[in-house]
Amino acid sequence: MSSSDSVICPACGARNAPGAAHCELCGTPFDPAVGVEASGAEASGADRTPSEPPAESPPGPAAAAEGPASGVYCNQCGWKNPPGARFCSQCGARLQEVPAAAPRPAVPVLPGTRPAAPPEPPAAPDVEREEASPVRRQIALLVGISAVLVVALFLVTSVSKELQAPPAGSAAAPSMATTPEDPHEDVPLPASVAEQVARLEAAIDAADGAERLARQRELVNLYIGVGRYGSAAQIQEAIATAANTAEDWRRAGDLFYDWMDTLQDQTPEKRAAADRAIQAYQRALELDPDNLDVRTDMATAYLQSSSPMLGVQEIKAVLDEDPNHLQARFNYGIMLSMINRPEQAIEQFEAVQRIAGPESPFYRQAEEAIAALRSSPGS
Repeated sequence: MSSSDSVICPACGARNAPGAAHCELCGTPFDPAVGVEASGAEASGADRTPSEPPAESPPGPAAAAEGPASGVYCNQCGWKNPPGARFCSQCGARLQEVPAAAPRPAVPVLPGTRPAAPPEPPAAPDVEREEASPVRRQIALLVGISAVLVVALFLVTSVSKELQAPPAGSAAAPSMATTPEDPHEDVPLPASVAEQVARLEAAIDAADGAERLARQRELVNLYIGVGRYGSAAQIQEAIATAANTAEDWRRAGDLFYDWMDTLQDQTPEKRAAADRAIQAYQRALELDPDNLDVRTDMATAYLQSSSPMLGVQEIKAVLDEDPNHLQARFNYGIMLSMINRPEQAIEQFEAVQRIAGPESPFYRQAEEAIAALRSSPGS
């Protein structure tokens, strides 16, 4: 699609296909009487690219080694987890990488955001997926075949973040959004797991204080181990409400994000899960306002909510504070791709490469994103 015949959204500045009736990003309807705007007229704040970071910056995190095909080992406690696990079922730490097999569809398996990739996207080059310690976010770009590739790359998030023990605290329960239905709840748990769940639930009912929190954490880890992110997220939210620590709220946000990625795209259930993730991240930021990783994760979750442009604002706020924040700069490139600003997106990915260095997985993923954008129609 050439820039001369595209339709520019007057609300968010996104470039849409000729004849589009509404904005693919924010949903704003187009007035047929207005016609097609010239793409050169756009100059909104969302177009402006943050200043590029200095060329000499600390290298990004190293790529995590893949585990054997028979399972994934936890780098924290050494526990062997089943293939495809994203959290350790023993200690609850986020596993650094899901073992790779044959080329896999670009469907996020962890915290995602904005319009997500279709359940069975067209084949695309296999890209090494780096699982983010807090939450991964993905965007469905509606710009041809590059969409699938960039969505796969969007799994990049805070790769360097590790689960840390939080301090103690307390607070009143927050007002949370409606809980979406978890499609996985209809699938019976294995008998051995169901027995453990029943045993832990009984122990939780009989305990209080620190003992109750400890048993709840065990149940969260158990649900994570079997892929019940919805159940794990809601219990973690209860833990965060009782303990009121930044780390507990952050983990609740991560799990709601993971849950969101398992739900069907562009549905009320997915938006509700995104809202729950955002609310948890907001609580974490109230306690730890300088945590740019959490703010970046929240920005990505906004893209799946009814207010996607807030995600762009939050990402810009992170980059204003730290121009070398790899996850934020990479995700900003994705956001620019999403509103069909390929040249500005490429600038962001090139900046990622300068910051991370050639040995970083971020460098390789940025390279793939640049290649996809340059090969897409109209580029």
